[in-house]
Amino acid sequence: MVLVSHDRYFLDATVKRITEVGLKTLTDYHGNYSKYLVEHAARMDRLRESHQRQSEEIEKAEAFINRFRYQATKARQVQSRIKQLDKVERIEIPPRARRSASSSPTLPSRAGWCSR
Repeated sequence: MVLVSHDRYFLDATVKRITEVGLKTLTDYHGNYSKYLVEHAARMDRLRESHQRQSEEIEKAEAFINRFRYQATKARQVQSRIKQLDKVERIEIPPRARRSASSSPTLPSRAGWCSR
């Protein structure tokens, strides 16, 4: 059963499992909506940390490659690092959710009044 609602209290009271569609995957969370929010935030923090660590490792490997690319004594190591970088599955992180400020449409100053 699929339930779509904007009422958090209703979701807390009725759901026992939430499936999130994002990052090209489905992620299953067991529990109510409040528990989902906590687990989702923790998962995003872990994902950001993993992405940061991976980015640092990639930067180190690229620095090594750029530094020793043209030295004959390091050619084998450089080629090995290039192959490693090609095999790395890059971690994607979603952009942070932004809450948009709601604005009401502006009404004309005088409805139905036409000036000539």
